[in-house]
Amino acid sequence: MAITKLPPAPTPTDTTAEFNAKSFAFVAALDGFVIEANALEALAESAAKSTAVDAETTAVASNAAVLAAKSAVTDAATVSKKSALAVTAAKTAAADAATASTDSAAAVSAAKSAVADAATASVAAKAAVNAAQATAADMARTSASSDAAVSAANYKGEWSLLTGALDIPASVSHLNKVWILKHAVSNVSDEEPSVSSQWLSTTDLSTPGPIGTLTPDAGHFKTLRATGSESDLSVKLPNIKEAIAISKAGAAGAITYDLTSQSVMYLTANATADWELNFRGSASASLDSLMTAGEVVSATLIAAQGPPAFLNKIVKIDGVPVVPKWIGGPPKAGNPNGLDSYAYSIIKTAAMTFTVLASITQFK
Repeated sequence: MAITKLPPAPTPTDTTAEFNAKSFAFVAALDGFVIEANALEALAESAAKSTAVDAETTAVASNAAVLAAKSAVTDAATVSKKSALAVTAAKTAAADAATASTDSAAAVSAAKSAVADAATASVAAKAAVNAAQATAADMARTSASSDAAVSAANYKGEWSLLTGALDIPASVSHLNKVWILKHAVSNVSDEEPSVSSQWLSTTDLSTPGPIGTLTPDAGHFKTLRATGSESDLSVKLPNIKEAIAISKAGAAGAITYDLTSQSVMYLTANATADWELNFRGSASASLDSLMTAGEVVSATLIAAQGPPAFLNKIVKIDGVPVVPKWIGGPPKAGNPNGLDSYAYSIIKTAAMTFTVLASITQFK
């Protein structure tokens, strides 16, 4: 706020007229000057009071800031102490963890060692069991072989032709088997093998484990039976050789297939006509007499084909026709310029009753 300046004041050097004019003008301006001066004073006083209030507010704020700063310093100190404690605790935990890790590693190593020892013990135990079983098997084989050898050396012939007392060691023939006498009997004709308990069939000789090579002799060990058990399979064969009959003839007409002498028949010359195939045991034994219900035998016939090609039209068993069940239905014709391989599975379901499963495969 600005104050209006007063007019010039009269001076002694002024003329009377100038002096009077200045005096009147100066006096007339005094009232306004006083009013403006008072207003300026009030304004200054108000400003001073406002400044004082602001200063006081600032002081209060400063004091609060100081208190806050002190509190922050105190909190920081507390946090620092806690941090130090936390660091110490962390170091302790790390040391404990390291110790625990070392202990765990030692425990794991001990466990592994124990497992290894257990495995070694298990292997040793299994080896001992196997050795014991092998020893028992060897003893059983030795005993059975010894009994069989002694009895075979004292073979008495066909049982039905014998009479009177019979002492051991002795063996006889009966029902296409060789029987070993277990105890002396007063009248052998009263002790029929397969009926009397005085006999042991050679097919009942226990032969666990490998049996080596069996060379058939007259009347002895021509058939090897492996009946198995409820807890194991009967036979394990890493490989096997089968008998095959190879003929330079070609398929045609009536072909006889003796299952006791071959499992595969190979006709190397080209077929010249459709043919029938008759399965039998041999010239002296029917297939029906060699099989019981629930047994199956497999056979293969390989026929060379030229152009033209021919076909197996009829299948017989012991001279009786049967109708095979073919994979995909009966073949319509042979396959020229190659080999036709016929596979037959002959299943006996009852006396003189057979089911034949058949298939044909071409090889070029």
